[in-house]
Amino acid sequence: MIKTEMLATFSENLLSNDIIAKPDDAREYLYSNNSYIPVSALSPIIWLAGDHDLDEIPDIIDKGDRMVSELIMKAIMSWDPYGIIFMPAALKSEDKKYSNRYIMATNNIIDVMNEEESHTYIEDNSDYGLPPELIVDELFICENKYNLIPEHKKHIFRVKGSDDTIFFSAELVNHVWDIAEKNGAIGLVQEPFNFDEEAPVF
Repeated sequence: MIKTEMLATFSENLLSNDIIAKPDDAREYLYSNNSYIPVSALSPIIWLAGDHDLDEIPDIIDKGDRMVSELIMKAIMSWDPYGIIFMPAALKSEDKKYSNRYIMATNNIIDVMNEEESHTYIEDNSDYGLPPELIVDELFICENKYNLIPEHKKHIFRVKGSDDTIFFSAELVNHVWDIAEKNGAIGLVQEPFNFDEEAPVF
């Protein structure tokens, strides 16, 4: 169990399988951006796994966005985390289809970057007709800023200015991890870190 004053990433153990899933659905925009879009869906969003063996599917599949099992979805939502939406999904290979999966949309971005410790630079995209982009290649999270964030916004979030990675509070990860272990969940990994350490950015 990780210390409660720490943060963590919580994701798929990429060494546990060789599933390479990709979206096969025009509704990807509903969860792949950071804008809140109220949504409901009757039919599941499909991810394709090609000809990969789906006998043992990890309870989290992380391909930038997260597809999770019903067990993980319910464990996370028992905390009612701010800005989190789960949409029904299915993982499909050439000969199998697994339903009761959910895609997690994370629409909670908080301003907690430690500008003094983080390393950033501006990428010139003028050759592509695009505006300059702030790139963060070393991210540190400021403990003082984090402590000022309302409690309900601390548990699952992206960092403003570096929103590629989803971070979790240690309290939530400990809660979900305990449920996952008791119920035989597979293929999960957590990476705890404290505020003095560089945040793992993917």
